[in-house]
Amino acid sequence: MNWYTYAANNPLRFVDPTGKTYEDFEKEAKSRIEQHNQNAIIFSALKGSTFESAVETNISYRDHLAQSAGGTEVAKAQAALKMAGYDLGSYGTQGDGIDGVKGGKTTKAIRHFQHAVGLEPTGNLDPKTIAALDLAVQAGFTKVQLVELGKVLGHGGLVRVNMPLPKDSKRYKEFTPFLDASVAYKFNAFVEDCQKAGIPLVVSEGFRTFAYQEFLYNTDPDAAKPGTSPHESGLAFDLDWKPLTKGQQAALLDIAKAHGFLQTVMPREPWHFGIKADWNYYQFKREYNSQDWLENSKYLTNRGDKYNE
Repeated sequence: MNWYTYAANNPLRFVDPTGKTYEDFEKEAKSRIEQHNQNAIIFSALKGSTFESAVETNISYRDHLAQSAGGTEVAKAQAALKMAGYDLGSYGTQGDGIDGVKGGKTTKAIRHFQHAVGLEPTGNLDPKTIAALDLAVQAGFTKVQLVELGKVLGHGGLVRVNMPLPKDSKRYKEFTPFLDASVAYKFNAFVEDCQKAGIPLVVSEGFRTFAYQEFLYNTDPDAAKPGTSPHESGLAFDLDWKPLTKGQQAALLDIAKAHGFLQTVMPREPWHFGIKADWNYYQFKREYNSQDWLENSKYLTNRGDKYNE
């Protein structure tokens, strides 16, 4: 599948933290399943015999893997996650993480899967999550593909955004012009509206890696402790605030509010903006996006401009 073609036909849009766009994933998965079935029909006709579709093969393989742990509901979920490429550890008789026990690694994998497909990341094996796992198996999605599709659909994950960078590139040890996909579209619209209004907008910080937050924490007594900064979630950004006039600041605040961004560390940091969400949501985004960065930072850097085309 060409994800960039998909993105062009289905532009990023804002979703709220509760995850309301599972239907988008469902539609894409069913389209892919239908393609697998059509391929099997065509191949069977060409060869003059019946061939099992990839959908049937994938389901059979999942059930086979699950049998090592009794074929339970949890075991089938673990098998589905393992097939996609999620890390379940080395538990179970085969050392593949499939043991029929919903432990910490399985729960984390379920939460990350739920987030990628647009479900609330509870970690629970509810009926909708089980159905989503079935669809993912039938469609043959890998973890990488699920994460990328989640970005395209605006569920989560890091995407490059249109950040007007500081002219002095040496001001910061590390600069990553990325935000979480759930706010990327609104952020780009915010920047565009500020520029239309003649506001000399400069964004000084976006997403921060754990390593960079640790560097700041060790050099700046006011910096947040690593693992607690909103920047690590990909849901916050800093602006060059002081150079703006009072009028420009007021206009910027109105534009930011219209796009769902607020000054969330007031009055200490008027330059810091983020979204209104609870602590647990920010923490989950830190976990999800930190893993995305660790696994895909080189890929993100090389292909990020695609999100601005």
